[in-house]
Amino acid sequence: MRRGLEKRKGNVLVLSVFLIMVLLGVLAFALDLGYVYVARTQLQRSADSAAMAAAWDLMDEDALGGSSNETGIVSDARSTARTYARLNYVLAENPELKTEDIEVGYIENPFDPNWVFQTSNISMYNSVRVRVRRQADINGEVPLFFARFLGS
Repeated sequence: MRRGLEKRKGNVLVLSVFLIMVLLGVLAFALDLGYVYVARTQLQRSADSAAMAAAWDLMDEDALGGSSNETGIVSDARSTARTYARLNYVLAENPELKTEDIEVGYIENPFDPNWVFQTSNISMYNSVRVRVRRQADINGEVPLFFARFLGS
């Protein structure tokens, strides 16, 4: 009867090592995924603050009197968006914006998410859309901790 037990003595050790490897893989995936979600939230916060600040710059008191400089206002709004995007850290870095990441336009009904964002009539601008991103060409990709070791 003892001979049967001696043959299975190392099975628990092998299964334990395999289970620990699987658990470490799941933990590594969870940490990387959590880091990506933190970056996503910080990018969204930066884009929101930049868009709101730039939209405030679109309000021009001179437009009521008919002596407004639309191109100067749009340029100021873009500059404000860049400034406010840089004020919000994304993974301990200040994000930069490209020119195409800041769109100034018009939304007739801001309470309807299906309304078309129009960029054709500069005199009617009332909204700003900002995209803050981390890619290889701008701000660098989000660094992952454990996915590098797994080949991703």
